[in-house]
Amino acid sequence: ISLLEKDKEINDQRLALNAKELQKQGQLKNLLLISLLVLSLLSALVIRNIYLKRKNEKLRNDQIQLTLNRKAIELEMKALRSQMSPHFIFNCLSAIDNLIQTNQTDKATLYLSRFARMIRSVLDSSQHNLVPFQKDLDTLKLYLELEQFRCNNKFNFDITVDEKLLNGEYLVPPLIIQPFVENAIHHGLLNKPNNNRELLV
Repeated sequence: ISLLEKDKEINDQRLALNAKELQKQGQLKNLLLISLLVLSLLSALVIRNIYLKRKNEKLRNDQIQLTLNRKAIELEMKALRSQMSPHFIFNCLSAIDNLIQTNQTDKATLYLSRFARMIRSVLDSSQHNLVPFQKDLDTLKLYLELEQFRCNNKFNFDITVDEKLLNGEYLVPPLIIQPFVENAIHHGLLNKPNNNRELLV
C-alpha cells in the first residue's frame, strides 16, 4: 500500500509540475503575443509617422514650388511690362520732338497729353498683378492711338468687346494684350505692301 501511495504521490507531483510547466508556457505564450502585439502597434505608429512626415514634406515642397512658380510668373510679367516701356517711351519722345521741331504744337500737345496718360496708366498698372478690365482696355486704346499717330495713320484699328466684359467687374493681368498688338503692328501690318492695314482686336 505504501508503494501505491508513493507512486500516487509521485504522479501527483509530476502532474503538479506539468501543470506548472504548462502554466509557465501559457504565460510565456501570452507574454510573447503581447510583445508581438505591442511591437506591431509600435511599428504601425512608426510607419504612420514616417508616412505623415513624408506627406507633410511633399505638401510643403509643393507649396514652396507653387509659390516659386507664382513669383516667377509675376517677375516674368513685370519683365515683359518693363521691356515694353523703354522702347515705347523712346519712340514716343522722338515723335513728340519731331512735332515740336516742325512747329506742329497742337499735335505735339495732343500727343504729349495721350503719352502722359499712357505712362501714368502703365506705371499704376505695373504695381498690381491684376487690374480692372476697363482700365486695361483704356490703356490699350491709348497705346493704339499713340502708335497710329506715330506711324502717320498707316494702319487702322477696331476693338470689339463683349458686353459682359464691359459691364462686369473682371480683373486681368495688366497689359495682357499689348505685346500681341505691338507684334501685330510692327511685324505684320507695317510690313504689308498694300494700304489694307487694319488691326482687329
